Parts: sequence; C-alpha cells; structure tokens
Amino acid sequence: MRKLSTEEKTKILDAEVARDKNSDRSIRAKCRCHASLPDKEHKAQLWNKFVNEPDSDSLYNMKAYMSGFSSLDQLDLIEPILKEKFFEEVANVGGKDFFYVDALVAYCGPVWYVDQDTISRLEKLAEDNKQYDTLKRRLLELADDMRRFLKAQSLSELYISTLNRWEDKKI
Repeated sequence: MRKLSTEEKTKILDAEVARDKNSDRSIRAKCRCHASLPDKEHKAQLWNKFVNEPDSDSLYNMKAYMSGFSSLDQLDLIEPILKEKFFEEVANVGGKDFFYVDALVAYCGPVWYVDQDTISRLEKLAEDNKQYDTLKRRLLELADDMRRFLKAQSLSELYISTLNRWEDKKI
C-alpha cells in the first residue's frame, strides 16, 4: 500500500467531510484526525486549547480532539505534556463539567505511564484539588485503575513464572 502524504490525507478527509455535508460526525472525525497529526508544536497548541481555552469549541469537538491527542506511537511527542504539564495545568479545568473533565483525564492523562510514581502524583494532585469534586474523583479513579493494572501484571508474571517452572521440570 502506498503511503499518503499529510496533504493528500487532508484532501481526502476534506472531500469526505464535504460529501457528508459537514455533518457533526464528519466534523468530529476531522477534529480527531487533526489532533493525531504527529507534530510536537501542534500537540502543544492542542494542550493549550484543552486547559486554557476549554470553551473555544463544542464539547463534542473538544472530546474528538482529545481522543486523537494521545497515541502510543506518538509518546515521544507528548511525554512532557503527559508527565509534567498534565500535573501542572489540569486544575485549570477542574471546575468544568463532568463530561469535559472525564474526557481530559481519560484521553490526555498519563494513562501510558503506569507506575507507583505516577499513582502517587495522581493522588497528591487529587488531594491538592479536592475543591473540584469531578477532577478529584477522576484522578483517584485513574490511580485505582493503575493500581489494579499493576496488580494484574504482577499476578500474570507470577503465573507465567509458575508455568515456566512446570515446563522446566518436564524436560
């Protein structure tokens, strides 16, 4: 399959949006695609939009941007945002409604960095922002999810090591 340039992809996307008569769904797809562009400066601009201009677009469009922001193959571009700026600036939107805060934490939080340090930082951030019920709850839920993930990983490793010992004895 031939690789398409960003310009070619943009032309195809614009044509599809126009063919769909600029429906809400096609506009949200365009927002997500726009957010997934692999450019560090672009990611920084989007992050600024999320935390400093949360009302600059509709909630649905903002959620679409957020959903395309953080992908595993672009961690090198967004690591400073997820590991530092998130903890420094997420309180800027602590007073927003549940749906905005929920999306921001789920899509733009440090979800790729599951370790005890991140869990501790999330809990401290929740405590520091206890005046924002939704933000506090979502941060603590994320920390709990990470704790469960670490426990599941530990149990899986134990199970695999047990299986490997049984395999060794068969030989």
